[in-house]
Amino acid sequence: MVPNHGFGDVNQIPIQEVSPDFLVELMEESGSEQPAVEVNLTGSSAEGFRVRYEDTTIGYLEREEAAAYTELDWIIDAGLRPLVTARVTMVEFDGEEWPSFDVELPAPGLCVPVNNPPAERWAMLPGTTAAAITQFQSKMDVFPESAEHFLVTLHARRFFGRRSVNVAVDGVQIASLSHDDAHRLADTVSSYQNSGLLAVARAYYCMDEGKPRLVVYADEQSDDKRAVVAGVAGADVFADLLHASRRRQCRTKTRGRCQRSDHRRRWRKPRGLHLFRG
Repeated sequence: MVPNHGFGDVNQIPIQEVSPDFLVELMEESGSEQPAVEVNLTGSSAEGFRVRYEDTTIGYLEREEAAAYTELDWIIDAGLRPLVTARVTMVEFDGEEWPSFDVELPAPGLCVPVNNPPAERWAMLPGTTAAAITQFQSKMDVFPESAEHFLVTLHARRFFGRRSVNVAVDGVQIASLSHDDAHRLADTVSSYQNSGLLAVARAYYCMDEGKPRLVVYADEQSDDKRAVVAGVAGADVFADLLHASRRRQCRTKTRGRCQRSDHRRRWRKPRGLHLFRG
């Protein structure tokens, strides 16, 4: 699922040629004038993504709007369909309000994580609750220069009766959750660990007024709602696809930091200390 909130500004891209009857039916079924649904994207960024809802093509994104989202191409090229959020909004035109059906995406380059999942067995935590981190390990003196979408691992432990949850990127511990967030998530993370799984969560990194900030999205979770394990094989496939995606982005120069050859080589292996380095 491509995140539609919590990863910086949201881009609302209008879906073209949507049937008015479809929008009316959607609003009636939801009981809301601004319902949100999950849709799939097919096609390519170069041609403009087609938008499908429940296995039916309902419209498309214009080529000019889709062109920057080359990171979604590798998902489609692998035989998968990016799952994104689409929302009906009311817009004013000629003094009247009309429904607009828009796909909600983060900025280009933030739709998929920049790093690989762990090689060990792991499971994804669902993420809607934000845990902000502004205090990092004292040894950390080099941080990413641009906004990034990371996969982080969470590690629960006890120390003199106090529970804590550490945050790591590519095996490198970079910070700990606040007391309140650790209290909220410690049982869930411990449950994963006791089952032989690493707890993985999405995180958004950015510079906020010149200072590094990482927001981890993770909810406490009961055992009966545990995420599906991806495991080592899933990590290998993800890594191969990620590298293909980054090579595509470097060729098309969609992100400034990929334009230099020294950065281009770094996409070919899991990124760790050169992202967060002490």
